[in-house]
Amino acid sequence: VTDVTAETAKEVAAAKMQLVKIGGAAMYIFQFWGLFLPEHQASPLNNIKVREALSLAINRQEIIDFVMEGYATLPMPFASFRNTFDLDLERWEKFSREALRHDPVRAKQLLTEAGYPQGFRMAYYTTNFPGTPFMNKISTAVTGYWEKVGVKVDLKELEFGVFSDLALPEGHRDPKAPFNGAVSIYRNAGRPDAVPRYFTTFHPDGNHYIFGEKQYTTPEAQEFAKLYKEIPSELDSVVRAKKFNRMVELVTSSWMAPSILEAVVLYGANPKRVGKWEANYGRAELGDVFERIPHPDTHPW
Repeated sequence: VTDVTAETAKEVAAAKMQLVKIGGAAMYIFQFWGLFLPEHQASPLNNIKVREALSLAINRQEIIDFVMEGYATLPMPFASFRNTFDLDLERWEKFSREALRHDPVRAKQLLTEAGYPQGFRMAYYTTNFPGTPFMNKISTAVTGYWEKVGVKVDLKELEFGVFSDLALPEGHRDPKAPFNGAVSIYRNAGRPDAVPRYFTTFHPDGNHYIFGEKQYTTPEAQEFAKLYKEIPSELDSVVRAKKFNRMVELVTSSWMAPSILEAVVLYGANPKRVGKWEANYGRAELGDVFERIPHPDTHPW
């Protein structure tokens, strides 16, 4: 068994190997850093209309078709998948279809309403996370759509080791740190419990604290922290679901971390040595699934 990329998937068939697809294993987003800092209050990115416009400018289906070779799907909201606990699936699938659409006309209208009819300039940081060598290609496509609506993008491609250091709390608390006042790509993995993923990005004590940290708190950060404290201890499933979906709403309505696409992780399996196996949704790491892969004599293709 070996992992393969979308570009090499066709070679798997040519080599008479079986292609195994794992859904819900990777979501790609773009997120904004440090906008709560006083030094960045005047940034165009602090205008919610600008952030929504950047999402509407992206043609997600074209990225799926041509960058991902079709091995991806339209996404749910940030870190939310179809197996996520307490998620109002019907509500958020409707949101994704409508709010994450490609609408460059509306994007330009929002930019004009925000005071940027001629666009503006911003920095975008990108990297390839381990095991996902196509993230920079996604970023290149995304920034191309932004250029079409008048946003000038300084695309900065970093090695993962450099990128990951900048994403640590100590690395972006400084208002002059590279990510602050800018946007970057990021990746989420599909897990049934999405609350910890939301904590990492949005909680004042998390790694990214996109909504604000303790020194520069915001109403969004305060509400998020309250929800995060209440959800794990809530025994009433109806009340817990209501609070979790409010957490999702708080994130989606801010346009601080819109999702780009949900990727399908691919493996090539030698049918002579590996029996047919159905990989677990959301678990793409080979170490997690290795012991579940059957021998061909027990479960042949």
